[in-house]
Amino acid sequence: MRKLIHGLLLVFILFTVSCSSEETTTLPTPPSGTTTTTTESKPASESGQSGNASTASSSGSSTSVPTGAPAAPTDLTAAAGSGQITVQWKAVTGASSYNLYWSEASGISKAASKKIANASNPYLHAGLINGIAYYYAVTAANDSGESGLSPEVSAIPRTDPGGARMRVAWVQDVGDNRDVFAQGGSLRLMGLDTSDGQGERAILGTPGNYSKPLITPRGDRVVYSDRAQKKVFVVNWDGSGQRAVLGGFALALWRNPADGREWLYYGAMEGNNGDEYCSAVYRTLLDSPGTPELIWNKTPVSVHSFQVSADGRMAGGLFPWPAGGIAQLPNQSWTKLGSGCWTGLSQDNTYTFWIFGEDHRTLRITNATGGQERTINVSLAPGIGGYEVYHPRWGSHPRIMAMTGPYKVGTKSNRITGGGAEVEVYIGRFDANYRTVEAWQQITRNGRADFFPDVWISQ
Repeated sequence: MRKLIHGLLLVFILFTVSCSSEETTTLPTPPSGTTTTTTESKPASESGQSGNASTASSSGSSTSVPTGAPAAPTDLTAAAGSGQITVQWKAVTGASSYNLYWSEASGISKAASKKIANASNPYLHAGLINGIAYYYAVTAANDSGESGLSPEVSAIPRTDPGGARMRVAWVQDVGDNRDVFAQGGSLRLMGLDTSDGQGERAILGTPGNYSKPLITPRGDRVVYSDRAQKKVFVVNWDGSGQRAVLGGFALALWRNPADGREWLYYGAMEGNNGDEYCSAVYRTLLDSPGTPELIWNKTPVSVHSFQVSADGRMAGGLFPWPAGGIAQLPNQSWTKLGSGCWTGLSQDNTYTFWIFGEDHRTLRITNATGGQERTINVSLAPGIGGYEVYHPRWGSHPRIMAMTGPYKVGTKSNRITGGGAEVEVYIGRFDANYRTVEAWQQITRNGRADFFPDVWISQ
């Protein structure tokens, strides 16, 4: 009964929040673009060219605009809710109507994209599928003709978190409670599902190395790396179907919004004791690994906090420790946004980014251009008591994060390596503007050290 109550309480505390204004995104132009007050903007294509999910689309030659036609709309935004997106823009002088163009792929064009004629402003686009990115551009029209396309924006509708299902995976130290970097063989792969009432349970209970578990985008499996075997493995949530995928170390997972296939980002790990890195990052399909596709080799990449945006265009990480920033994929350039010991990239297309401070207590949150900076002290979470925390990770929902703590063992200013049996998994929910964590919940209560949590929220 305690496990069932714990699961229901977790859902209530974390996910009673509306998604009506969750995402407003304007896509960037690699390698640099013009900055608005929130994001960078990219002109939509007039030629019908479309990009793919991992590379920004290129703009084609402009279609001629009739003399006397109004100017293209500006300040276009897209705000996602559950199954719907609200699109709005700044009114254009001389316009008598507006046409809204949309697609499930980047690269809006008048010729190839779906058109909603005489769209109201704002326009509520309903009947959408949660978890899929939708792209928009708008034109203004009058008796003289139609303007060119506005800059393109994107948003991802998501399930109202009030009814969302959550899964958390982590590793538990059944040895000396000090294996903070998941290097040894005294770990268990653990999980919790808020919908089944089972509470904490072992996914793989035999002690071994299950480094950095990653829940797949669909939420039905866990990918982990075995440092001893130098291989990446995948296992079903119920512990069945365990199999080796390939050699290397798993860095991130990504679901292609165009076809739903899941991709594994990985590399050959070098270094140790928290300074592990990969000199190059590759990707391949998780379920049918083939010839590796090079994603990044401009700099080494620290293995612990590499994350990919929902559209596959950006990756947040340390390039390498302690230089945190955002890289444009595949293998273009990266922007340093600060220094720290861990990073996170929101799992949407806003490219919201954090750097975890070397004090192991604060998140410095910013955007892809280093603007809108704010700091949150996550060590103030109930149960942490101002002590150090570690393993901060952005969940699959852009307002949900996971971390571990408190770290109390030892007398040094940095107590992370001391671990400790009191180290548990905590889940937090950001407010809509990422200025505070408005709700916390302690996930584990087991008397063993718990490390490397990942959290998945149903779409």
